[in-house]
Amino acid sequence: MRPSLRRLFLLLLLALPASTPALAMQPAPEASTVAQEFLDYLLKSGTDISTDAPARQKWLSADLRTRFDAATQAVVEARKRPGVDGPDPSVPDNGTFLDSWDLPTTCRAERSVVDHDGVAVRVVCDWGPETNYPGIKREGEVTTVQEGGVWRIRNIVLHTNAYAGESSVSELLETLRRDAENAGR
Repeated sequence: MRPSLRRLFLLLLLALPASTPALAMQPAPEASTVAQEFLDYLLKSGTDISTDAPARQKWLSADLRTRFDAATQAVVEARKRPGVDGPDPSVPDNGTFLDSWDLPTTCRAERSVVDHDGVAVRVVCDWGPETNYPGIKREGEVTTVQEGGVWRIRNIVLHTNAYAGESSVSELLETLRRDAENAGR
């Protein structure tokens, strides 16, 4: 084989796994498990991510923890200013991660795919008959990243449905932080 053809052949072989789904790297099942466990935590009665530092450490990536802590601190400081009271700005809580004040009845991790530096886990959340949105479904992705050999939540993006637009927990936390910093000024 001529050198130029050999080089082309090798380049094609190197490119093949990234562009051929059947040969693409299979995502670690642990990433899907972590996503499901986190969703279960968010929906479990009596849990509160805003007061549960060990849960934040266990499940959230360093970047998401930083965003969460910054938003929380900004809200705490805003509530000290005159004229700032009531539920807004609100401390981020379990509902922040699902962009919902009325939590879904169930959320399930369905499948996962490797993205550029982690694993994206497709999720579906359903609101049951005892909620304010019976029969409503919302789909999205939980993106995970490995930190120190452990899969952690990097972001949750939920797609538009009849009641809510596209949302990203990273963006929601950033908006909450900015709004809190500007509250009462």
